[in-house]
Amino acid sequence: ESVALVGTWGTEFDISEYLNAAIDEEMGDYAQFFRADKLPMTLKVRYSEDETYEMWVDTDAFMKECEELIPSYTDGYRKAYEYIAAQSGTSVEALLGEAGKTFDEMAGEFVASLDPEAMAEALHMKGLYRAQGGKLYRSNSLDERVDKERYETYELTGDGAITVTGYVGDDADSNPFVYPMTFKKK
Repeated sequence: ESVALVGTWGTEFDISEYLNAAIDEEMGDYAQFFRADKLPMTLKVRYSEDETYEMWVDTDAFMKECEELIPSYTDGYRKAYEYIAAQSGTSVEALLGEAGKTFDEMAGEFVASLDPEAMAEALHMKGLYRAQGGKLYRSNSLDERVDKERYETYELTGDGAITVTGYVGDDADSNPFVYPMTFKKK
C-alpha cells in the first residue's frame, strides 16, 4: 500500500484561526483590530519508494501571504490608536509621536515578529512511513521507527488525491492539523 503514495503531494490549508488565537492571547482587548481573515499555507510531502518521506511548507508562498497581511494590520494599528486616543483624550498624532513609528512600520514589524520562516520550519520533517489498511504511520525523524499507536487515517481517491481524514495517537491534542485534508499529486 505504501507504493501507492510514492510521489510528491500538496495541499493548502488556512492557519488564520491559529494566528488569531495567538493574537487574542498576546494582545487582549486590542486583538479585535488585528484579525486575519485568511492565511493560506501550502504543505507538500514527498513519499519515496524506500519508505522515507519529507514534509515541508512552500516558504516563499507563505512569506508572500504573510506580507499581504501588512495593509490589514496597518489599518488595525490605525483603528487601535484611534481607540486609545478616544479613551485617553489625546490625539492619534501625539500617540504616533510617542511611538516614533508609522502605522506601516508597526504593521511590518508585527508581521516580522510572527516569524513566518520559523512557522514553516516547524513543519519541515523527514522520517519513515508505512501505509497499511487506510492508516498512514509516520515517524518524526529518520532515526525513529514508525509507531503503530500513532497514525493518520486516509483514503486514496481515483482522481489522484489522498484525503487524510483524522489522527489517532496519545499526542492527538498537540497535532497542528485540521482534518480532513486533501492532498493532490504534483
